[in-house]
Amino acid sequence: MHSCNLQPADGHALAAAIQQYKLPQLEVLGLVDNPSMGKNAEGAILIAALGHPGTLKIDLYGSYGCGSIDDNYAVSLDQSKVFLRDCRLPRKMKNELVSRLHRLADLSINHFNMGGQMTALLSQTCPLLKVISLEKCNLQLADCNALAAAIQQNNVPQLEELTLNDNDLGGKVAILASQTYPQLKKLSLTYCRMQPVDCTALAASLQQHRLPKIEELWLGGNDLHGQIPALTLFVQPHLRQLILWDSHLQPSDGHSLAAAIEQQKLPQLWQLNLTGNCGCYPLDKSLGDDGAAAVLHAALNHHQRKLVIKLYDCDMSKQFEKQWELKCKDTHVFPVLHAIYDLY
Repeated sequence: MHSCNLQPADGHALAAAIQQYKLPQLEVLGLVDNPSMGKNAEGAILIAALGHPGTLKIDLYGSYGCGSIDDNYAVSLDQSKVFLRDCRLPRKMKNELVSRLHRLADLSINHFNMGGQMTALLSQTCPLLKVISLEKCNLQLADCNALAAAIQQNNVPQLEELTLNDNDLGGKVAILASQTYPQLKKLSLTYCRMQPVDCTALAASLQQHRLPKIEELWLGGNDLHGQIPALTLFVQPHLRQLILWDSHLQPSDGHSLAAAIEQQKLPQLWQLNLTGNCGCYPLDKSLGDDGAAAVLHAALNHHQRKLVIKLYDCDMSKQFEKQWELKCKDTHVFPVLHAIYDLY
């Protein structure tokens, strides 16, 4: 029903049909470009979608709230999921969401101003919640304190993925890193304006085994120059992906990563993403031939399993690229030196 000039009465009728289980097999409801439907009707549809027995995706782009909800609120509670993006949540829906959190396994609220609202969301026990994604949500100090308190109080005991990308968390990551995440496998903090104090706290968390099962660490888009030795000082037996794109890395950082590989501190690593470390800022050096060569040499001679190393946009010379493509041919090391070949 794209661009159908739907009115508020139409939106409420759709909400009633969903709520009364008249559309039990409905999987997709397209309502793009119906701004005249209004925020109240849109809110009613979103609230009704929270109780839908199956998988329901509602597209509301171009409507009043310019958002969508992808709700997998299944009968099997451990598969329940709520995904919100670019939505203007009505107050009633926020209350509904809070009341249903104890049955959710996946809570993703992206591109939405959540500033100061995490206390309400995580003040109760969420025994099934495995995924929390709050990308670009304007998280504030109060939200970080609320999340840290929820972890400390064991309100989210099954948490396996925590994604907080594109929030200004400079100085606040340290609050989160002070807690123990016994089940966490993925931590993503890309473009969070991390400060040295945050890197120090994260390094301490890794050292003190507060992330004992971590498999994926996404830190790209932060200034990590000089922080690599601390972050790779201790063995991470389960770490499989280390994402450090656009992190202001310089040759010395490449040598620090090489040392970690040589010393078997990352034994399960299969992807190392170093793309975009090209010295874009006036005082930056690029990772360049020197830093990249150190990493590749260490991987070839000391790493025991397949390793994909992404190195494009790091200011390597053409001669370097040809040389290392030949050196790594038919080996366990796969250097990705051009974006066009990035298939991983």
